[in-house]
Amino acid sequence: MQRILALDVGLRHTGVAFYDPETEIPLPLETLHHANQEEFCQQIHTLLIQRDVEHLVVGLPLLLDGSEGSQVGIVREWIDTLNLSEDFISFIDERYSNQSAEAGEDHSAAACAILTTFVDRCEQKSLS
Repeated sequence: MQRILALDVGLRHTGVAFYDPETEIPLPLETLHHANQEEFCQQIHTLLIQRDVEHLVVGLPLLLDGSEGSQVGIVREWIDTLNLSEDFISFIDERYSNQSAEAGEDHSAAACAILTTFVDRCEQKSLS
């Protein structure tokens, strides 16, 4: 398993979680606060370097029927501005991981749920 950073992207706040294979525990990090796309990019690039991240997981806010609405387009646009390799990024359905953030908790709780789902799926695949 790799060092993974997970994001729950928002226009003003982005939840962040980190997985280190040494600890094997997904940890929520401090929620990022940004005024624009440029600040978002700077903060994410800093985290990628500081944490020596090997893979990025991004939650996609799909509609209840599973289709992509306008919010998905915004998330993809912001992630595209990071100029990262497609192999470096995985997108995951976040429809069922946002309830904790909506309930008033830190946005990074949603990122941690996204990360936990991703790690669990990777572990299931390796056991198959």
